Amino acid sequence: MHFDFKAFFNRIKDLLFKPNDTWNEIKGEETNIKDFFLSYVLIIAAVPAISQFLGYFVVGGLFRIYNLHFFKAILNSVIVYIFSVASIYLTAFIMDQLAVQYGGQKNLNNSIKLIAYSMTPYWIASVLYIIPPLAPVSFLAAIYGFFIMYLGIPILIEVPKEKSFLYLIITIIILVVINVILILITNTFFAVHNV
Repeated sequence: MHFDFKAFFNRIKDLLFKPNDTWNEIKGEETNIKDFFLSYVLIIAAVPAISQFLGYFVVGGLFRIYNLHFFKAILNSVIVYIFSVASIYLTAFIMDQLAVQYGGQKNLNNSIKLIAYSMTPYWIASVLYIIPPLAPVSFLAAIYGFFIMYLGIPILIEVPKEKSFLYLIITIIILVVINVILILITNTFFAVHNV
């Protein structure tokens, strides 16, 4: 499979600046789950992992903000990466099962695209992890991601507009719960200690 950098960056730009048109375009695409993960999710999900490594080990170590050894920093980043990808699949799988209850259509492929593409603003903003004190600001981008998700729900999942907000709230709760569980697991093994 050939990776198209231009298409990748155009998709990010379009999602951020014209999400409605982009969701309609995405709906018409015939991309299987494997190809979507390889061409988008596995690439963009690396941003927080790499940024955390640079922030906790390189910048954090340099300015003595954090005391995280190289091996532990690498391992933490690998776990963050794996959990980022896993949370997309788990959330999409659960939401796909619930789609019919909200008047939508079950389609795991579209559910994965909805969740992953909606995470794009957060993933892009997670470069702020490079400067650890700025890391919490990246969560503001997640709010915009939820707005993008709200726009995509009636298009990709075909949930009626009057039920889209409730479907969004349930999705956010499930996404947060899954990520909190994964973060707790990560912190149990790879806690970052202030010096």
